[in-house]
Amino acid sequence: GAHKKPYPNHRGEANCDGGHPVQLVLGNTFRTDVALFRFDLGPDYRLKPGSATADIVMTTLAEAMSSAAADILDVDRGDVSGEHRVAMSSGGREGREVDIFLYDLAAGGAGYVRAAVSQTAKLLKRTRALLTACDCTHSCYQCLRSYQNRYHHPKLHRKLALAVLDICEHAAAPTVEESVEDT
Repeated sequence: GAHKKPYPNHRGEANCDGGHPVQLVLGNTFRTDVALFRFDLGPDYRLKPGSATADIVMTTLAEAMSSAAADILDVDRGDVSGEHRVAMSSGGREGREVDIFLYDLAAGGAGYVRAAVSQTAKLLKRTRALLTACDCTHSCYQCLRSYQNRYHHPKLHRKLALAVLDICEHAAAPTVEESVEDT
């Protein structure tokens, strides 16, 4: 509705008639190097697509993997990023498969992700180390947190991510301490 403008424009119009709101979506094309990792949870485990648990686990794994990639390549953690999505497969729709993708933050790609993919075993080993080497309950600035991922801090839970990584790497039953289950 009509209201007084907090900052009148140069034409001296102090009131706004409410106008007609316009929905606007902004975007851009960003070409860079991307690596897609598909994690198979096997027949016995599920991460329900869209669930809070799936979001927490996959956000944590994406952050850990992107940090691990930067660490093994000895580049700044701000040069590589990661995200997650439901796998585009029947297993993804059922919660048996999830995708994590890593990408270079440099337009055109700096080759970091490509180099990390050529060292997948080392990448996963460093990811596991980031998830296990700390004494914190969920995450902290010593293991996973950074200024760049500050909006994800509530979604970072290294023990839950480690349990899922164990399933994917070793077909092991997940174990989470009882104190963690209650938080």
